[in-house]
Order: sequence, then C-alpha cells, then structure tokens
Amino acid sequence: MAETDYGAITIDTNIFDRYQIALEKGPLNQLDQFKTGPVRVVISEIIHNEIYAHLKKNIESSQSQIKRAIRNARAQLQTKETALSEAHKLLLGGDENRDIAFERMAAFYIKLNVEIISVGKSFDISNLVKMYFESSAPFENNEKKKYEFPDAIALLSLEKWAEDNDVKILAVSSDKGWEKYGVSSQRIDVVDDLSVAFIHFADHISAASIIERIRTDYQSDPENNIFDSITGGIEESLDGACICVDADSSYYYEEEDAVAEYGSHELECDENEKPIINAIRVEDDLLVLQMTAIVTCDAFASFSLSVWDSEDKEYMNIGSSSKCIQHDYSTKILVYLVGEIKNGIDSLEVEKVEVLEYPDHIHFGEIEPDWYDDPH
Repeated sequence: MAETDYGAITIDTNIFDRYQIALEKGPLNQLDQFKTGPVRVVISEIIHNEIYAHLKKNIESSQSQIKRAIRNARAQLQTKETALSEAHKLLLGGDENRDIAFERMAAFYIKLNVEIISVGKSFDISNLVKMYFESSAPFENNEKKKYEFPDAIALLSLEKWAEDNDVKILAVSSDKGWEKYGVSSQRIDVVDDLSVAFIHFADHISAASIIERIRTDYQSDPENNIFDSITGGIEESLDGACICVDADSSYYYEEEDAVAEYGSHELECDENEKPIINAIRVEDDLLVLQMTAIVTCDAFASFSLSVWDSEDKEYMNIGSSSKCIQHDYSTKILVYLVGEIKNGIDSLEVEKVEVLEYPDHIHFGEIEPDWYDDPH
C-alpha cells in the first residue's frame, strides 16, 4: 500500500447506515485491506454503541417479518406445521437469546483488527463544556445542539487518541458537524464518502492509468473482458433473486411467481460520457474498482385472483393474471482485477464481479383476471 499522511481511518455511524450495515460485503468489507498494513482502523466507543443499536434494530425487524410470513403461511397457504417448524428453525435458529448483532460486529472487528477507542478518561471534560457553550463544531448554534453530545465525545476521544499515538486520522462521515470539526482539527480530516477515503490510501499512479484506460475503452471497446464480466455479473445477480411484488387490483390477489431477467445496462458516466470509476482497494496484485450501473430488466409475475363469497364465507378463485413489465434500478458494482498492478491493465484479469443491489421490490400496476372468450 502506498505511503500516506494518515495513520488511521475511522467511520461514522451514518456511513455504516448508508451501506445498510452490510459488514460482510461491499465497501465496508473492503476495510479489511488495512488489517495487516500500517493504517489502523479505529472506532469510537460512542460510534460502536450506535452501530450495534442500529444493527440490532435491523435484525429484529427482519426476524419479525419472517415470523409474520410464517404465520401468514399457516393461515393463508395452509402449510403443514412440520414445514413451518423447519422453516422457523432454518431462518431464525433455535436460540432465541442469540445476539446476532454482537456476533456479526465481533467477526467484523476481528477481520479488520479494529481498535475501539474508549471515552472513559480519553479527553478533558472541560473542553467539551467549552465547545458546547461556544457552539463550536460539532455543536450548532441552535436548540438541537444538545443532541450533538455523542458526536462531540466521539470526536474528542478520537482526537486524544491521535495525539497520544502521534498520527492523523481520516474520518468518513456525512455529518456536517464532523465536517466543520475537521476544518479546525490538527489531527482529524473528514471526507463524506468511503470510496473517496480509499483514494487517500491507494497508489493511484498505476491505478489512475488503469482506470482511465477502462473509461476510454467503454467508448471505443465496450465489449472487452471487463465489461463482459460486468454484464455477466448483473445477469447472475438476477438469477434466482427474491423479488417482492405488489400491484393494484379490485380483487384479492396472491403472487404465484416472480422473476426478473437481464435486459440491458449502462454505467453511470460523467459529463464526458465516460464511466465514473473509483479505486477502493489497491494492492500489488489486486485492484478493486467501484462503478454504478443503471440496469433495465424484464420483470414477470403471475397472480391468483379471488373474491370474497359472503354466502360461503370464503374467498372464491376467479382466475389468474400474468404481467411482464420493464423495470429500471441502480446498483453499485465492485470489479476485482488481479495481476501485476504496476504493469498496467494488460497484465490484469477479472477475478470476480460483485453486484450489490437487485430489484427487491417491483410494482406491477393494475392487474385483473385474464378473461378468455368462450369458443363455444
């Protein structure tokens, strides 16, 4: 890894939230490049507690949705109890007291060799009080500034740690208070995007040349190996994707099948019509690039429709309906290139393509039964 002015990197809670706290994939997973290098990954105790609370809430929400789906399957689909019990065990596990949020964060910290910065005795409380009454960053001069105490404590503890270790910290946060604090801090600089932060730690002499070649090839040679691999990666991400479907109808409907097939895509480009590409990881033999694609897919769904029979007190099936629509969505894409980075793009090959999003929710508009004329 290239030499850098920063000895550590830290991430604010809002950045974890931006990536849905996906600790095992995507940009957050790329932080593992610092595990064995000179740059340390540090997290304030305050931020750690916030991340844990947010992750725990997300997990509990997912668990509630699964339990609700199992109950609905019992009531509406008449699924056998043995199958429901097995589904409950597979999806939720047998230990109701298991702290999944703690387990995931612990594994993430071990993988990255994260250091938690305690706030116990790491800064002068009088300085915090002074900042509050002077409305210094991250405190704002308004009625809500009392809510900035956690940010202020986090930043002061990080500042003290940086002083004690004689390093500078690059903080990643979209919070304006953090940004203003970084302007006056001698030890902490702030950027608002993780991909921008990675640039400060990457050897962009070779990487920039490779990226520019790829950007140019997108216009002159759009069918080269890298772009073919991106197409293949998007197609694979849609294969078997679990799609949540909804529609408008005068009838009660249930989804019977839903699939999405790749149609086409375009990479997000700048004003020169060249794709926007960020290098988020650079090693001697590995280059990870991040791009954004706008994907058009063909979405197909079939529905069973019914109406309420007030006499028999049950729903009566009146037919089915199927519909195919085009759906557009945006996704971040990570392209892993392996080979001798210093020898340029011709020495590299695509190891894998990671597509981070897929169309998990598609609205099919108005549906009604497919009425057929009786030939007789």
